[in-house]
Amino acid sequence: MVQRQNKKNRKVEHKNKTRVFLIIQALFILAVLGYLYFSSAPKAVFISGQSIIEPDVSFEVVAGTGEKIIVSRDPNFRNPIILEEGSTTNLPPGLYYWKSKNWLRESVVKTFEIKENVGLNLRIGDEKSILENAGNVETVVIEKKSGITSGTSLDVGGSMEADEEADYEGTKK
Repeated sequence: MVQRQNKKNRKVEHKNKTRVFLIIQALFILAVLGYLYFSSAPKAVFISGQSIIEPDVSFEVVAGTGEKIIVSRDPNFRNPIILEEGSTTNLPPGLYYWKSKNWLRESVVKTFEIKENVGLNLRIGDEKSILENAGNVETVVIEKKSGITSGTSLDVGGSMEADEEADYEGTKK
């Protein structure tokens, strides 16, 4: 009888040790999975809250952590622009929200702003000179020549023939 009781006690002890071992293994696996989940958050090289003038923004996803960048003018990412490796886009002035994403997760949402920029570029040629809108907004070009002032509207990237004897000034339309 005592021997039978000892066998039962040993079986119960063995079951308890096995249970404790399985619980420890499960906790270890959960800890590893938790670490992998949180360390796999996508990361992108870009400063949050930055203001820039150029409409061609570059993002670089840190190798092995992200697959794409999602950009939107809406904080809820309605109508997003999805940028994958090698893709480019020009963005008009405004406040933008962005996040990086990999196969498992998305990063925290960050912002950047593209400021309005009025810019003119004069290219002087042998036969004629060209005045280009080098900014990121539609620009009114004011031409002053011999006391006469006139204005012409130039779209972003647009150009017009320039008179080398005139003075030009650009303002936002």
